[in-house]
Amino acid sequence: MGKRRPIDKSLPPEELISEKQLRRTQAEIADVSGELPELDLHGQTGQEASLNVYGYVTRMADSGESCCRIIHGKGTGVLQQVVTDELEELMQQNVIETYFQSQKYPGAAILVVFPV
Repeated sequence: MGKRRPIDKSLPPEELISEKQLRRTQAEIADVSGELPELDLHGQTGQEASLNVYGYVTRMADSGESCCRIIHGKGTGVLQQVVTDELEELMQQNVIETYFQSQKYPGAAILVVFPV
């Protein structure tokens, strides 16, 4: 039986990591550590959530935050769809860089990353 080589858990060379990848990783770390500004949409209607997401995200972008969390809950999926629709529109307007599911609250929250 051959000898197994240890798994290399080191990071790739810095020059191979894009700025976008770096900001996403920083957002993931902030998500897990709990140190993120957040908007909680529990109990809101789709229309209320739509207005609140747009206002909150644009304020966060203007304030210089690097990322934030939006909690939509699991529920029926209506709020998650509303949040996704708003974030798609904000991404097209270059207000946000990207968004993705939270690791801390999978299926119940989305992380938003702002451009530098």
